[in-house]
Amino acid sequence: MIMFRNSHEIVKLLVKEYLNNPKRIVDMTLGNGHDSFWLKEAFPEAELIGFDIQKDALKNSKERLEEFDKVTLIHDGHENILNYIKKEIDFGIYNLGFLPGGDKTITTEKDTVLFSLQDLLSILKIGGFVLITCYPGHPEGKEEANMLENFLKNQDQKDFTIVKYNFLNQKNNPPFVLSIEKLREIK
Repeated sequence: MIMFRNSHEIVKLLVKEYLNNPKRIVDMTLGNGHDSFWLKEAFPEAELIGFDIQKDALKNSKERLEEFDKVTLIHDGHENILNYIKKEIDFGIYNLGFLPGGDKTITTEKDTVLFSLQDLLSILKIGGFVLITCYPGHPEGKEEANMLENFLKNQDQKDFTIVKYNFLNQKNNPPFVLSIEKLREIK
């Protein structure tokens, strides 16, 4: 038995094991809506809010999610999350990089990722968590990964439990997953 073949399997296992009856889920990087789709399949009663800056991503996600209720797709950058969400959230997910099948020159950017993550953590409920899949195999992805690791390693362990799941023997800078669980309110 192989436990994990890729980062997506790690994300799905963590969600399955640790996310219980969420009320509100945020997909910070909709892409083609694959993450949002399996999250809504698993938690159909949860409200799902998704962000993306690309019209194609929103169109593809809308088509993929049309069978579900309680879905809000926002054509805006995730760094503007607090303009749209004022309530506490249970879970957030990022799948960084570029839109699969889209323009590879349009990628997530380290500054907006950091800004949005700080805001997301401020509205994350105690016991809620965030999963971030990083792709250090391209230049912007490497910068994002380094920035996130530097930011997260400096967070107080009384506030968050932060874990990195990575493949040590895969070639070409494989994707890895960061998990952030909120332990208490941050002042």
